[in-house]
Amino acid sequence: MSVQVYILIQTEVGKAASVAKSISAIPGVTLAEGVTGPYDVIMRAESPSMEDLGRTVLAKVQAVPGITRTLTCPVTGNFHSFCRLCLRIADHCDYAAVSTL
Repeated sequence: MSVQVYILIQTEVGKAASVAKSISAIPGVTLAEGVTGPYDVIMRAESPSMEDLGRTVLAKVQAVPGITRTLTCPVTGNFHSFCRLCLRIADHCDYAAVSTL
């Protein structure tokens, strides 16, 4: 079973079209379109696992010029995989360093 996510993307002014075009070329991205409202682009991605999604698709999306903020929304049928990834990340968090910020 694959993992699917929607990612809502805010861009710099005037960059929505170029961001959507760049994102649509990333392997694993199944949809990238400009929208109106609080976000400028919405995309959908699919990957064999949440770990693979983060390592391949999300890393490439975050490197696209013009993106200012993203919000990742896992498709609910796969939410348990997302939760396991969050727990694995939390196990490696240095809370002492975070509390000094």
